[in-house]
Amino acid sequence: MADGSAPNFLTISGRFVEAGPRRFSQKVDTFYLASTLDGKFAIRERDWFWNVNAVWSENHAHQVMTGNINAQKLTQALGPIAQCTAPCVPMNIFGGPGTITPEMLNFVQFVQRDRSDQTLADITVNISGSLFDLPAGPLGIAIGYEFRDSTAPSIPIRSWQPASVRTFPPSRVPDRSASTRSMASSASRS
Repeated sequence: MADGSAPNFLTISGRFVEAGPRRFSQKVDTFYLASTLDGKFAIRERDWFWNVNAVWSENHAHQVMTGNINAQKLTQALGPIAQCTAPCVPMNIFGGPGTITPEMLNFVQFVQRDRSDQTLADITVNISGSLFDLPAGPLGIAIGYEFRDSTAPSIPIRSWQPASVRTFPPSRVPDRSASTRSMASSASRS
């Protein structure tokens, strides 16, 4: 606390029944394209098999949530009455159900809008066949390579959700992206 003493509570939480439920809506557009080419060829009368696979995917989502509370405005409305001047509407959360007015709610509520985008690019190349004969049968080999690139930023739309707007607890927006390259091989006797 400001005077250096420890607070006697950790968190107070609740919902205003007058506000009704939080409502969440989402619009998602997804595009997914996959293709495979495969074939067979012979070297020294031995069959070799190959394939190339490609994937491209995009996902775009827009989320809207109503019924959230602007913590900064709630703090102002609950704080000293001298600091709650227009457009602030003083609020008493101890009045019981039905005592929060539409004017009080209009001051503290906001509509949260977010956007998220994900992309995926994936390419694999594989080849397999037999190299030569051993006493117990041919020695087969398989080799594969994969490249994968994915991104998934989650982007709050700042024009509708100013930095002063925070919910309880404040949400973190992780950005995730990764590129990987891998190679695999195996040998066996058939």
